[in-house]
Amino acid sequence: MAIGLGHKSYIGFADESTWGTPVARTKFLELVTGGDGLAVKEEKILVQGVKDIGVRGDIEVQQGAVSVEGSLTFEVPYDGAEKFFKHAFGSVASSQPNAGTDPTVWQHIFTIVDALPTGMTIEVNRDVTAFVYEGCKVNNMEFSVGGPTELLRIVADILGEDVTTASATSPTFTSVNRFSAPQAVLLWNAVQLNVQQFSIKLDNKLDADRRFLGSRLRSEPLRSGKIEVTGSFVAEFDSTSQYTDFRNGTNRILKVTFTGPSIGVLTQKYTFLLECNVSQIMDYPVSVDDEGRITVEIQFRAFRDASNNELKLTLTNLTASPI
Repeated sequence: MAIGLGHKSYIGFADESTWGTPVARTKFLELVTGGDGLAVKEEKILVQGVKDIGVRGDIEVQQGAVSVEGSLTFEVPYDGAEKFFKHAFGSVASSQPNAGTDPTVWQHIFTIVDALPTGMTIEVNRDVTAFVYEGCKVNNMEFSVGGPTELLRIVADILGEDVTTASATSPTFTSVNRFSAPQAVLLWNAVQLNVQQFSIKLDNKLDADRRFLGSRLRSEPLRSGKIEVTGSFVAEFDSTSQYTDFRNGTNRILKVTFTGPSIGVLTQKYTFLLECNVSQIMDYPVSVDDEGRITVEIQFRAFRDASNNELKLTLTNLTASPI
């Protein structure tokens, strides 16, 4: 019997038209080391009677609630992850910046809306067999770069309805590269900071406990609380500007931009832009650790106003609409 090998594993996914009804997977991404955390749990219902000193497995145990949940981690390619972003934010508007002269270049703007899309079918091929998770929703998504020599990474926490096993779908992977730390610039209040790492997390606050009599499966998770967008970045302590913003509770614009190579005919480039247009610093723990450079891990939270929601993603690439 052949043993399962991780280098043969990958993620496949596609939009569902009816929540919980699986569809064929059409997009594929590579997993990263330690990036496969999606699993199924099944509770057991035990008889609570006091008769006897043991529990009979044949008549006193029944199958209970099924829970599909966990995280998937992948590095962000220039093209190919758009459906994940749509299901995390809720809405996408696509256009062509220069349709006449650059007909292959598209700009996709992902924004937060009240109701998320129907759901996804997600396949995780684990070599021996593929696991097909249906009714998947993105509960939260974290964008991060852990250091100046790392790639942009996504951790997506998933809630699903159920899972089956199947033969793996033959994948077609994107042939482009990934967004990386050397391509990134972080602006706070339009000023570029010397930043070593950053993270931004969108928490959709989905209700994982929508369960009713008559089914072992959860019902479609809906939002159960206020959306939270939080994050942090590690910057050199070279002025008191951010400290002053922290003490004054000042709203500022945070932007993180990745700029990749040129695409199309004109001067368009692969870009990945995260914008928090109403951000406040929640913690500024500056201290001296040693004789070297002083750095501070600045914690922030994004809010909304009449014109902007908490987080917006603008992606320019060669993926044609519709997503």
